[in-house]
Amino acid sequence: MNVTKWILPLSLTVLLSACTHPIEQPIASRPLVETVIQRDQNVIPKDYWGLLSDGASGEQFRVLNYDITLLNLYNSASGKICRRFEVGELSSLGSPEVRNACKYNGNEGWYLSAPTVSNLISDIKLSD
Repeated sequence: MNVTKWILPLSLTVLLSACTHPIEQPIASRPLVETVIQRDQNVIPKDYWGLLSDGASGEQFRVLNYDITLLNLYNSASGKICRRFEVGELSSLGSPEVRNACKYNGNEGWYLSAPTVSNLISDIKLSD
């Protein structure tokens, strides 16, 4: 009978003391996406900003040695206005690659998004 008197208070003490420690916050091994975008952005020349903002889906034009076909405009998860487009090299027989460009917040400028978050290399060059 004496043992049961101590079990309840002891178990309550252990249970309540375990809940008083703060939860350890995780530490990210990669910077936030917004930081990465700002660091690795590839600014699209001003001559094409109007086409990206106002161009119709399916509209085609040429930049240096690339054929570009505009696709849809969309709002990204970060709140930016972005546009998908297809890029095909003039000298290539392969199928075009779908890429994304996003508009700076509060600015008319556009930048080429990195192909993937895990491979942050902007591999097409739209200006000299």
